[in-house]
Amino acid sequence: MLLVGATLFSRGANIGEAVGILFGTGQTIRWTPLWFLPHLWCLLICSYVLVRLVDLDKRSVLFKVALLLILLFVGVSILALIRQTTVSFSGRDFELIGLPFSFDIVFISMAFLLSGYLMSQQVKNFTPSYPVLAIAIITFAYIVVVTHAVVDLNRRVYDQPIYATLAAISGIYFMLCIAFYVSRSLSLRRIFSTFGSASLFVLIFHYALGKKAQVMLGYMIPIEKWALLCGGISYVFSVTAPLLIRAMILKIKFFKFFYFPIKRSGLVS
Repeated sequence: MLLVGATLFSRGANIGEAVGILFGTGQTIRWTPLWFLPHLWCLLICSYVLVRLVDLDKRSVLFKVALLLILLFVGVSILALIRQTTVSFSGRDFELIGLPFSFDIVFISMAFLLSGYLMSQQVKNFTPSYPVLAIAIITFAYIVVVTHAVVDLNRRVYDQPIYATLAAISGIYFMLCIAFYVSRSLSLRRIFSTFGSASLFVLIFHYALGKKAQVMLGYMIPIEKWALLCGGISYVFSVTAPLLIRAMILKIKFFKFFYFPIKRSGLVS
């Protein structure tokens, strides 16, 4: 569908773009955030195979923790190799942009996905602890301000992995606390549920919509002077417009086939 859209609305679509979309990394896809969709497919398959292969659910806590740490260590080590690798083709050198479907970062992704899988019951029964929350906020703030830890899997960056992982854990706990209190408000729960049900559409369309909104705003107001306002308007538009797109696609069976599971699409009983 991305290639069809590029062909219809842009003169730049060609065989190279088709290859880039099939390769499935952020450097080869025009709508960069869509790199995560093919990677998610790859990640789910690899995680399923690993869980079944080692019979993870029946293993001890020590084994599970060790497996997660090994996955993270292997993943970070692979990133270090990928970033420093160039390939030669037709007498020219090219920087390696990762493997198809970003398979080269699948070990890091599995470490986080399986962490959520193994702690799913604790997340469902989650209740915030103020002392732990305070520690999480302090830890996150310290790492952001004092260290140079950075995580950007699209760019194959996982700098200072110990600090980066601690920051990720602290940030996750903080967001769980926010989600807990949001869930206690009926109105807020409805708002976030609405956006959650359209999360796939937000992921797919927010990048292109945000870019278009910025271009349109540039014709009306000086973006340099009103950068914060333009950024806010672009953000709101990029996450709300996909709700309308989802509603329209739900009414057209042809498009439902591409964006929803087959049973949901109504094409099969």
